[in-house]
Formats: sequence, C-alpha cells, structure tokens
Amino acid sequence: MRIPHAALALAFLLSACAVEEETAVEEQPPVEEVVDVAPPPPPPPPERLEDATWQITHVDGLPTQNRVVLDIAGQFISGDGPCNRLTGNYLGTGPIFDVQLITSTSRPCGVQAFEEQVMLRLLEANSAEIDLDGTLRIMSPAEQVTLQFQPYYGPQEINQSG
Repeated sequence: MRIPHAALALAFLLSACAVEEETAVEEQPPVEEVVDVAPPPPPPPPERLEDATWQITHVDGLPTQNRVVLDIAGQFISGDGPCNRLTGNYLGTGPIFDVQLITSTSRPCGVQAFEEQVMLRLLEANSAEIDLDGTLRIMSPAEQVTLQFQPYYGPQEINQSG
C-alpha cells in the first residue's frame, strides 16, 4: 500500500507540532522577582542631647574629618576619638552644658592635639542648642560656637555608662 506524499508530509508536520508543544509545556525555572527597596528615611532630628549619639563636624568654626563620637546619658559623657576613648561627668540640663572631669585613654597617635582641643572645648562650654535640622552647637561663655555635631547613625553604639 502506498501512502501519498502529501499524507506523509502532513504526518511529518503534525509530529513536529507535537514535539514543539511538548517542549513548550516543559517546566521553566522560577524567575526571581527583583524588588527595588529604598533605604528607610532617617529618624527625626533629636530634641535632647540624650536622644542621639553625636559625631563632630566642626571645631572652632572649621570643618573636620577627624572622627569624634559622643554620647551623653544621665550624668555621664563618653565617646571615641580618632585614637582615644574619653569619659567624664555631665552636669548640664536643658540649654546648660556642663562637663567636668574628662579623662581619656592615652594611646599615642598623630591627632592627639585635636583630641585635646575637643576635650578643652567641652570643658569650657556652658551652653548647647539643637537646631531644627538636628545640628548640635556647643558654645563657649562668650556665646561662640566652638563645637558642632550631627546625629550619628553608624554601625556601632557607644556604651552610655562611661
């Protein structure tokens, strides 16, 4: 029995379609969904000295790249400078800024004079204010801004007990 060529061609085409359908039905690996997650907004500016950890930005009106981070909690002030840790007694309330008896470790480094300048300005200061943008300004008795800080949201927290 002879099958006409057209019938053979039709059978061939139908079998090719069946193969395509089988491959189309094969299970595909799941596609991972990419979600663009925006970073969380920064917290609102602190209202009190105790509400934040503070990172220095200016000394005597000049910007600084040296890192000093301070915490004020209760009657203690503590912090880390580029080389040394400092602790002291904080007796201020409200706008009155009163630091007494600052001590620090004594690891030698190239910016000890900077650390000493910051400690001296803290001891000399008598008032502080936090601006609406969260900038902490510490002022001398002559009402000059001697130290300026911003809230610090870094990876480490400073021990507030000194």
